[in-house]
Amino acid sequence: MGTRTLCTMTVALVTVLSLVACSSSGGGSEASPNLIKNAGGGAHTAAAAGPTGIKDSKYFGLTTLSDSKLCSVLSASEASGILGAAASPGKFQNTLGLGITCEWQAGSDQLYVGVSTILDWKDAQAIVQLLKPTATTVDGHPALGANPGAHTTYADLDVAVGAAHDPAIEFRAPTLDAAKSFATVAMPRLIALA
Repeated sequence: MGTRTLCTMTVALVTVLSLVACSSSGGGSEASPNLIKNAGGGAHTAAAAGPTGIKDSKYFGLTTLSDSKLCSVLSASEASGILGAAASPGKFQNTLGLGITCEWQAGSDQLYVGVSTILDWKDAQAIVQLLKPTATTVDGHPALGANPGAHTTYADLDVAVGAAHDPAIEFRAPTLDAAKSFATVAMPRLIALA
């Protein structure tokens, strides 16, 4: 799993660097305002006013959670219920200061939650477009989800914590339904940790 995580983080870093290069050269790589506005609606709208950058977010503390706190958002028994097989306790990783993750493994299947230190909801929306996602909501938060496909072997669900420049939470699971089940359990717990 470490190799897959490292490859995923490398792809994300390359994408981030591309976005930064485009935005600093005046390119039009910003996410469409409609993506933010139409990403599922709900009680927490990402189009609402908020911080001007992720480090200014009142939720920035989510990017610095300890292993015990991030991995506490799902017990091994809850992970087992979602995956349909006995899952290991969550395994924490700090990915070179770019973000934190926790993974629960059950055979070749896994559940994953990640919080980037550099990608906010606006950035996450732009990147997830590569997966051709559909808009949904999780516990009232706008989200974009994609089933496994040509670019991934897992379903990916990115959930807004709040406004455009607040952190986004990424969930991965074998299926999009499993990712939604995971996110529904974990999001209220994560928000409480902020």
